[in-house]
Amino acid sequence: APYKNVVGYSTLVDEDGKKFSKTGPRKIYIEDMAAQYGTDVLRYTFASANPTLDMRFGDSIAEDAKRRLLAIWNAYVFYTTYAMVDKPDVKNYQPENLAPIDLWLIQLTNQYIQATRTAYDEYKTHQVVKLTDDFVEDISNYIRVNRRRYWKNGEDQDKMNAYWCLFHALRSVVIAITPLVPSYAQYLWENCFGEGEEPVMLSSYPTPIKLKGKDNKIDLLKDVNFVKQIISLGLSLRSENQIAIKQPLAKLYVKTDCVDIINVFS
Repeated sequence: APYKNVVGYSTLVDEDGKKFSKTGPRKIYIEDMAAQYGTDVLRYTFASANPTLDMRFGDSIAEDAKRRLLAIWNAYVFYTTYAMVDKPDVKNYQPENLAPIDLWLIQLTNQYIQATRTAYDEYKTHQVVKLTDDFVEDISNYIRVNRRRYWKNGEDQDKMNAYWCLFHALRSVVIAITPLVPSYAQYLWENCFGEGEEPVMLSSYPTPIKLKGKDNKIDLLKDVNFVKQIISLGLSLRSENQIAIKQPLAKLYVKTDCVDIINVFS
């Protein structure tokens, strides 16, 4: 058999939901799109579509897929820029005294590994794409908050912890997206995350990272998600009342039963 499972779409339509035609203005050649955006961008575009719905395709949709893949590239460039100077031995490093934000990223990485594996087992590539896009956004936020930790001179434990967490998060993403964008993933693998000469396609799927001691007993995902929800609601209220983001608020009231979480982050 040439394949074991096939995932298809109901109808391929343009960005406005109209069917493509062989002639006229609503026609498109896949060769032209591949030459313009690259085959991996097209693969990511198709993989992100829910097969229970019509598959929409066009320039703006391909541009959006390219933008989301670029977010992975930006995180990769940040890591390699500093790693080329410091040459951290993250593969043999044993982290200690991880900061709360480090624990959060590792727990988020473990959640991403398990969720994407389940999605692949169910042939739901659109879920893999959604999980990846959300996770990469969290990685970008981690980089933004921890940027100064990579500026330190010498081999500092705090800096090594930041390298170690970011390395494992990005490495997990590269392996997870390999079936969707193989050429793109292989390039990242060879230039940063590879181990020896083995191609990324032959690497084992990442497994959840087990932390030692008290770090293994702390669960930050629920607490951080709660705080992110407060921030999101706060931004919405600012927008509704035309209050600039940089304008300080005299007071902010949060009505909730999660008193413990509020006390931790206040």
